[in-house]
Parts: sequence; C-alpha cells; structure tokens
Amino acid sequence: MKKHLYLNLFWRSLVLSASTIGGGFVIISVMRRIYVVKLGWLTEEDMLDITSLAQTCPGAVAVNASILVGHRLGGIFGAVLSVLGTVLPPLAIMSAIAALYSGLGGSGIMEKLMTGMQAGVSAVLLDTALVLTKNAVSGGFLRILIFVCALYLAVFTGISTAFVILGAAALGIAAHAVSVIRREV
Repeated sequence: MKKHLYLNLFWRSLVLSASTIGGGFVIISVMRRIYVVKLGWLTEEDMLDITSLAQTCPGAVAVNASILVGHRLGGIFGAVLSVLGTVLPPLAIMSAIAALYSGLGGSGIMEKLMTGMQAGVSAVLLDTALVLTKNAVSGGFLRILIFVCALYLAVFTGISTAFVILGAAALGIAAHAVSVIRREV
C-alpha cells in the first residue's frame, strides 16, 4: 500500500512540476486541485496550512510545499520523493534553456515566449489568491480579523511581511491554545 502511495506521490509531483509555469503559487493552486479536490488526500485547511508554512520557510515556495505535502502524506520518504519529483522537471528544463539560450537569446524568440506566458501565469496566480483568501476568511470572526489586520499591515505599512506572518502565526497559535483550554474546562 505504501509503495503505491510513494510512487503516486512522486509521479504526481513530477507531472505537476513539469506542467506548471509560473512559480510556487501556481504549483500550489494545482496542488490544491489535485490533492484536495480531485483525490481528497488533504483538506482545504491542510492546504491552507501548507501554503502558509511554505511561504515562511526559506527557499522556493513550490519546493517547500512539496516537502510539506509529501511529509503529510508519506512521512520523510514521501517528502524526499515529492521534492525529487518537483525539482527534476525545472532542472531539466532550465538546463535545456541554458544550452539553447545563446542561440535564441538575440533573436527575440525567448522574449516573446516569456511575454506570452505572463498572461496565463497571472490568471493562475489570481485564482490561487482568491481561493486562499476565501479559505482564510471562512473560519470565523477571529480568522477574518487576523487576515484583515495582516493584509493591512503588509500592504499599507512599512512593517516587514516576515514580522506580519510571525505575528499572525502567534495570534493563530494563541487562539488555538485558548480553544483547547476551553474544551478541556
């Protein structure tokens, strides 16, 4: 049973990474469709947690999310296979582009190709932002309040988003601790 999970996790990560263009948030959107909507292996709450954590860790968001999804579904070996499936396609593609760039770079083909991809990537990023926002504010008044305050601080003040994320995480942990204490009392 685990062998099938590991193979499936590696294969889905490989295909997902090879077929998405636009970076981590695009991959997270597709991960949500596969692991939450299609397969039901993760919940919306799991995906929101994974997305939040993947953004706070150093490194590429797609790789961080891949590690977290793999670990959640298959432990350490699942994380290793998931990240391997995630990094192999970009590694191969970037190696091929680097080899071809010297011949195509001056002709303008690469610039036109990249400009054409921007529209598709923008649409997927907007979709991801809307879905994650909907999920973030669907959890009650406190979650909405934390979301609105964090959004305000990140957009309209000079406070570093790292501090905003850490503050929102601290509030979320405190709120969870209070709800656990209330349940036990």
